Formats: sequence, C-alpha cells, structure tokens
Amino acid sequence: MLLIPPNYGLCLRIYHPHLNPEEITNRLGLIPETAWMAGGRRQTPTGRLLDGVNNLSYWCHTFETADEIGPNEFLSHIFKILLPNRDFFENAVSTDGRAELYFTIRRCENAGDILRFAILKNFVELNIDLSIELFP
Repeated sequence: MLLIPPNYGLCLRIYHPHLNPEEITNRLGLIPETAWMAGGRRQTPTGRLLDGVNNLSYWCHTFETADEIGPNEFLSHIFKILLPNRDFFENAVSTDGRAELYFTIRRCENAGDILRFAILKNFVELNIDLSIELFP
C-alpha cells in the first residue's frame, strides 16, 4: 500500500447562493478555516476590504491528515464523519449549491495510488464532488 505523501491536504468546501456559513458550521459540527456570506463585502484573507460583494456563500474546513494511513482509509474516515449529514448535502445541492472534497498533494514525485470505487461511490451518494490538485 502506498501511503499518502506527508505533504497532502483535504478540505471540505461548500458554495451556495445564500446559505449562511454559521448554519453550515452548526449543522456539520466542523469549524471552518475560511467562510463568507453571499452579499457580504469582499475582503482579502488579512481583512482588507475590496470593492464589491461576495456573489456566493463559501465555507471551507480543512481536515487534519495523518501520514500513516492511505487515502482510502482516510477518505472512509471522512465519509463516516459526513454521513449523518446526508440530507444537508442533498438540500444544499438541490438549492443550487455544491460541496466538494478538495484533495491536494504537494511536492510529489512518482507517487500514485488507486481511489477505490466503493469510496468514491460513498461521496457520490452524499452529493460531494472530488477535486484533486497536484503541486510539483
């Protein structure tokens, strides 16, 4: 089994036309790293105000990762955390929102693995997309 490289990350990101990020936090029981409300004034991560307003609500939680487990085991663990909120994800998607797991791998060379179809199917059933980005 290939272990996940030590320089990887996994975030749950939710985009929605009007959902309040506080509702997302309360429902999922996860603390966001970043969040903003649709219609709120745009600002940089440091708080400097920008022109315009946010056209969507955005909420992002970063999961703590472990080097000693493979990606299938880790994603199975995350699925178990999110499963009790299946109706939340269904409602978010049915009201023009979207949820995604954003998987990043940094400084990887000659790394690879297989994400098992059963694991991917679990997230399909939750209406959660998978986004993968590699940073050489």
